[in-house]
Formats: sequence, structure tokens, C-alpha cells
Amino acid sequence: MISTISLKAGVNPQVEIQFNNVTRARIRGFEFGVKADMFNRFLTADISYTSLDPVDLGDNTVLKFRPRHLFYASVAAQYGSGRQNSATAM
Repeated sequence: MISTISLKAGVNPQVEIQFNNVTRARIRGFEFGVKADMFNRFLTADISYTSLDPVDLGDNTVLKFRPRHLFYASVAAQYGSGRQNSATAM
């Protein structure tokens, strides 16, 4: 059974996006991440990268709406009596 979902949203609601189930799919890839504590744990940084190969095996095409590359970075500072500030980027 194949089900279809239609969405009208975002900046231009006149554009319709349609999601369809696929018979066979494969998503493979790798992820690399690093976490560092600096200055006696005053500053903490996280960085990670993910590479994906999302393939519809039925017609050997890239799956739509699946990212090929993801990058994540986060920095947090802790000071005083446990107070913490942080920033994240994706």
C-alpha cells in the first residue's frame, strides 16, 4: 500500500509538496564528532558532521527531502555558581 501526504505550508502556501512511500530504500553514511572541555570546564564545545547517502532502490535516485550533509556545532560557558550560557548552530 502506498499512502500520499500533501502539505501546503511555509513561505509560499501555493506550492504543494507530496510525500510518497517508496518500496525499497537505503540510507547509509558516517558521522564524526568531537567534544572538548577547556579552561577547567569553563568552556565546552561540541562539533559533529554527518554524511548520508539516501537512495530509493526502486529507481536508483536520491531520496527527496533527505539531507546529504549535516553539520552541528555547540559552545557553552559555565561561570559563577553554576550559571551557563550556550549557543548552537546546525
